Amino acid sequence: MTASLKRRLLLRVVVLGALSAAFAGRGSESVATTSKSEKLPCYGQTTAPPADFTVVLGVVALPATPRAHALQTTLTYGGERFRLFAKTGLWYKGGKRFELSVPANMVDQFAIGWGGPGVPRPFAYSDACAGMSREWVAVPGGYWVSETMCVPLKIRVGSRMATVRIGIGTPCAGQAPPVGATES
Repeated sequence: MTASLKRRLLLRVVVLGALSAAFAGRGSESVATTSKSEKLPCYGQTTAPPADFTVVLGVVALPATPRAHALQTTLTYGGERFRLFAKTGLWYKGGKRFELSVPANMVDQFAIGWGGPGVPRPFAYSDACAGMSREWVAVPGGYWVSETMCVPLKIRVGSRMATVRIGIGTPCAGQAPPVGATES
């Protein structure tokens, strides 16, 4: 095992430990899961991503700035620390490994989730599902936030990393506002 690989594995363990600690002991207002990560489904509707989505690292397509409008938000059910939800599908190339993550300093304000059922979490990943179409697939889900904001989302494909910004209820710099009414 190379020194670089050892450092990456150690960093991943530290980050996941920090995310787990950030959610520990929060009772009914915490993310209601037994795991802090979500494995994306090995199925989805085979369809090309919307024209205004940004393809990131050739594997994931997201409603990122500046191409897509900011997303509309709706209120979630009462008492949630993530008061708002922005529904949007996730498009990804089937059979590819990748990770999506919320920055550690934002886990109390922002969460992601796709699949059935999508549950708010700070981390989602896909593995190379055997037999899955190698085309673009889409799964339902979206983003949860404590208030309208422009959020950074981290994407990792192998050793390559990228960060995109997504307007949730309000536009990021250079982005058009949500189409239609949005709640805040």
